[in-house]
Amino acid sequence: MTDEPLDLTPLDPDRDDGAADRFVAGVMNRIAARPDPHPVSIGPLWGAASFATPIALAATVILTIAAMALSRRNGPAAPETVAESIGVPGEFRGSLAANATVSGGERR
Repeated sequence: MTDEPLDLTPLDPDRDDGAADRFVAGVMNRIAARPDPHPVSIGPLWGAASFATPIALAATVILTIAAMALSRRNGPAAPETVAESIGVPGEFRGSLAANATVSGGERR
């Protein structure tokens, strides 16, 4: 190897001021020379089809929220007594209520 430094100026992109403009012009000319292989025809059906996914997504969200609201509304009823809320079986709840009343009909 030699101790001489390498001259890298030919690789400098800023050396030629018009190089970037020529590159862009060349690419744009190649694009303009070829026709579009898959042209998109825009019409009323294209507009309707473009809305299909967002509408389906919105409908899914609305139906999910409605199903959750209906399932909560039709869920198990709230317990009516303390005995029911702590899980006392039904056959014992009737006897507890009968014992809790005094002869005058008042509850203890």
